Amino acid sequence: MLHGTIFGTIFYPLGLMACVFGVYSLKKSFQQLNGFVWLILSFLITIAMGGIVAGFISPLHIPVNLYSMGIVYFVLAGILFYFIKKEGKRQSYVWEKYDLILLVGITLGMVIILIKQFSPALNYCYYNTDAGLHLKEATLIVRSQKVTMMYFMHLQNAMVIEMVSPFVRTADLFKGYILGDWFFFLVETLFFATLIRGFLKTMATKVFGIVILIAYTLGYPYFGYYYSFGYWAMGAMYVGFLVLALRLYEEALVERKYTVFMLMLGCFGVITSYMLFAPMAFLAVFFYLAVLAKREGKIFALKNVWLSLKVFLLPTIYGLCYCLYGFFISSGTSISGALGNQGGIYTELYMDFFWTLFPVLFVLVSTLKQKKLTPEVTFFLAFFLFTAGLLALTLTHHVSTYYYYKSYFPLWMFAWVLTLIGVGMMLREAKETLFAYCLLIAGFAGLCFGKVEYRIVTSTENITGAMHSPEFFTLYQFNGFLFRQHLAGLDQSLLDLYQVVIDDLSEEKMVPLMTEEHDYGATYVYEGVSGYDFPDFYEWRHTREELRQAYKDWDIHYTVMLKGSDFEKQHGEKVLKEKNVEIYMENESGYILSVKP
Repeated sequence: MLHGTIFGTIFYPLGLMACVFGVYSLKKSFQQLNGFVWLILSFLITIAMGGIVAGFISPLHIPVNLYSMGIVYFVLAGILFYFIKKEGKRQSYVWEKYDLILLVGITLGMVIILIKQFSPALNYCYYNTDAGLHLKEATLIVRSQKVTMMYFMHLQNAMVIEMVSPFVRTADLFKGYILGDWFFFLVETLFFATLIRGFLKTMATKVFGIVILIAYTLGYPYFGYYYSFGYWAMGAMYVGFLVLALRLYEEALVERKYTVFMLMLGCFGVITSYMLFAPMAFLAVFFYLAVLAKREGKIFALKNVWLSLKVFLLPTIYGLCYCLYGFFISSGTSISGALGNQGGIYTELYMDFFWTLFPVLFVLVSTLKQKKLTPEVTFFLAFFLFTAGLLALTLTHHVSTYYYYKSYFPLWMFAWVLTLIGVGMMLREAKETLFAYCLLIAGFAGLCFGKVEYRIVTSTENITGAMHSPEFFTLYQFNGFLFRQHLAGLDQSLLDLYQVVIDDLSEEKMVPLMTEEHDYGATYVYEGVSGYDFPDFYEWRHTREELRQAYKDWDIHYTVMLKGSDFEKQHGEKVLKEKNVEIYMENESGYILSVKP
């Protein structure tokens, strides 16, 4: 059952914006803060607070939808403005032209990517099957009005889907998912700009900042967006959020009661978005807080125990409820079993990091020389060790390559952050070295993207037999290939078929899709659109006898068979000849079949 209304579509974002404005306006420091940075941080703080409340009210059987979440945000906004009025002060901000350039430029770039991939009509044009699964998880929240498992990113997409629902038919709800996924790709990119903004003090560093922002975004973030790994990106973004919160905590320019609260929200965001990142992120936060405690006095003090409880207790409780129990125990899945599952992902061991190696090493050597850790270096080293540990487990067949490469996203983020820091240091201390480094990159980029090496290799003189410069830009080449794809999207007749199921057969307990193993991508899309969840009918999990029994147990009266599917190719003719099977509806994309007992 869908619950979206035009009122809800207006009410929810108004509540969300009111809360964001409340966080933004709250007095946090006696100094002026950067308006761009705190606009993005205020949004991330707001949705994290909303996510915590959603996880609290859901077990109490309070519906999680546009209305309840809108009320949550309005209440939070009311509390914030009460304290603002009580103190009689608002936070003062400064906006530079550069900040507006970042905000407008990034947004325009993201709009171009959205239109290029999905067209203005928002056609369903995903390269892999994960989008269907995540669409299903988001629409499950819309229909059930409750959150389960690692729900944070799915909750955000669910709210967008519900906002879109009054304006599209049910079979087209994926358009809301597309918009939600894209919006958080935009937020993710804007957040990286906020993460590096504090290092952009001079004109030179601001120019390098834009270059590094582009280099970062067109790598793993774009890949994750195209493959619909939004939960992965959300988890990495909140890992970065923790670094920024630690930086603010250390500098003490913002009152520490707020930065401690931000650390708690960041830990919550990580563990409920992508739990794989949580153990190392929590350890890195704990370690750095211990380092700061040692600098400021004693580590083993009661105030530090209380600090740890404030930061880690609530996120740990949510992790136990929604990850350990909600994901593993309730499904009967072990952690080792889950980490052994394979999936489709981009794989390149180290070459994508080649251009960050020198500046990263420059920063690490400087850190060692000065004997002073920073949050950025701490998290880079933590996730480097985490990735190394996963590599050892992968080589010993305890972790799949799919999950091993999932660790690269935060490593990619911190590698580029340290690259920017290294560039800033070289601008002050070693301009000649930086110039040589930039020339080297420009030279290889010219060989690769300018097709200079290609012309040499394909010349009649046969000077060399292979190209090597593309190896230094493998991820960008791969993403460029994805960007140039022209995917047709779902056929309109297929959506019409699904809409008939939704309109005519809504009273049926189950209307499964007939599938073979290679049809699982279409299965997830159908489940997301129709609302039917039918793992008992997944051919790749069950024997023929189990499938026949499932039809009896569920008292199936109707089923769907798609033309051109593996199932139709292998069994379609036989199914249509069955005496107890009649065609209820047929179009260019498939059949709705009536099944008699």
